[in-house]
Amino acid sequence: MKKLFGIAASAILLAGVTTACGSSNNGDSTGTLAPSGSSASAESSPSDSTNDKFTLKVVASDLKGDGLDVATEMFKQKYPNAEVQVVTGGWGSGGQDLRNKQLILLSGGESADVGKMIWGKEFFRSGVIDDITDAVKSWEVYDRLSDGQKDRMMLDGKVYGVTFSSNTVYMFYNKDILAQAGFNEAPKTLDDLAAIAKKIKEANLQTADGKPIYATSFEGGNWATDYWLWANGGKQMTDDYSKTLIDSPESIQAYQFMQDFVNNGWAPKIDGSYDQLWLNGQVAVWFCGDWDIPATSNANINAGYAPMPQGSSGLNTTSVGGVEWAVFKQSKRKKEALDFIEILVSKEFQLKTQGLTTDLALYDDPELQATWKADGTFEGRMAEKVQLQNTKYNFLEAPFLFPDASKIYNAALEKILIGGADVTATMKEAAEQINKGIAEVSNS
Repeated sequence: MKKLFGIAASAILLAGVTTACGSSNNGDSTGTLAPSGSSASAESSPSDSTNDKFTLKVVASDLKGDGLDVATEMFKQKYPNAEVQVVTGGWGSGGQDLRNKQLILLSGGESADVGKMIWGKEFFRSGVIDDITDAVKSWEVYDRLSDGQKDRMMLDGKVYGVTFSSNTVYMFYNKDILAQAGFNEAPKTLDDLAAIAKKIKEANLQTADGKPIYATSFEGGNWATDYWLWANGGKQMTDDYSKTLIDSPESIQAYQFMQDFVNNGWAPKIDGSYDQLWLNGQVAVWFCGDWDIPATSNANINAGYAPMPQGSSGLNTTSVGGVEWAVFKQSKRKKEALDFIEILVSKEFQLKTQGLTTDLALYDDPELQATWKADGTFEGRMAEKVQLQNTKYNFLEAPFLFPDASKIYNAALEKILIGGADVTATMKEAAEQINKGIAEVSNS
């Protein structure tokens, strides 16, 4: 806890400088929503009465984007005299502004009840947020979450938060490019994708304006591309996250498979352009999520959507995305805080907000399906539903131990996928740095 709050001291100084400069456009704001489910112990709240007057402070990134206006209306059906105060912080740079705001509130002694985060494992390990295992496991939604969703919200077998608005990548495929290469369906395996890649290369396929066409792309950072690692039998971390295995023989083979795609001209070198080649009609198979469907439609791509191809391991595991909602340990309204979080994953809330889906059973709900058919995302959502059953937590995207591990790992990926560096030597060096850093943090 002391170490975590030591970081907060720097955040406080930075906040002071920002305020002194008169900045008012950094996305931070505080708003109280005017007075407009339940598993915690009654001992955590001053009173059992639902008619008490109290303020629940929620530290999040977006009032309406997170559906907090809807959740507040529902919360007030049970607690009519309550106020929900939403303190917001920017979500840029992986939510670092919001994380710092939470640390500032906590280290300054201000009461906070509910927090949105992707750093829950770090906060739980540091004693900042509560163990809510018993409460959450009693909720109806818990048994309908996938193993990957549960993996995101647990540490050492304990639930520290509740996953929310889950997402992952799945396969987008350009039907026109596949047809030109002689294929009438999406690849079901990575061997199928390699066969498509060979045909595209042999035919020297190009767009109408002469741009090269590739089989796939490795854009999107390791949150997206670690699929290739897992699909081909590699492993990122030990099960207790105490050591990285990116230098194991199986992992090296998986990374070599990726580099071979680049060396063979089947995939371009990553350059940070993200989905641009896909939207240009230069990529046959693109691994992305529902957020890219509107742009795909606007670009007039004749696209199909499906779960990811299986690799040599027989798996098609992808990283699970979303955020977690947690109860701060200092909260004096823990029962009410849990009630608020339970609303965020309730069927009623998810149907009202349409896109903030957590409960996998709701992918079959006729009302949601009608909405997705109307906005053109239905096929993608059905692919996402299947893919979410095959997901896992990605430690090296945002490590809760030794945060620099992510930078070291992604730098290594760039070396092999852009610079063509030796895969074995590069990953061995990165693994040594990461494991040394994890060991130092664990022993401190």
